[in-house]
Amino acid sequence: MVIHNANTQKGSDRVRDFLAKAFQDEAVLLMYLIGRKYRPLHAFTSLHSYAEMRFDKYPKLFPATLPP
Repeated sequence: MVIHNANTQKGSDRVRDFLAKAFQDEAVLLMYLIGRKYRPLHAFTSLHSYAEMRFDKYPKLFPATLPP
C-alpha cells in the first residue's frame, strides 16, 4: 500500500475530512471491510470512491445529513 504525505495528497478537502472521520469510526470501517471481503485496499478504494461521488461529482444527489 502506498502512503502519501500531506504535500502529495490530491482531491478536495471535503473528501479528506470525510475519510479522516470515517477512519475514526470502527463501524464504518467494518462495514466497508465486510463488503469487500476483508480486503483493506479494496475497502479503502470503495470508501474513497463513495466520498468522491458524494462530495465532488454529485453533491446534489446526497443530502448533507446522509450517514456514510
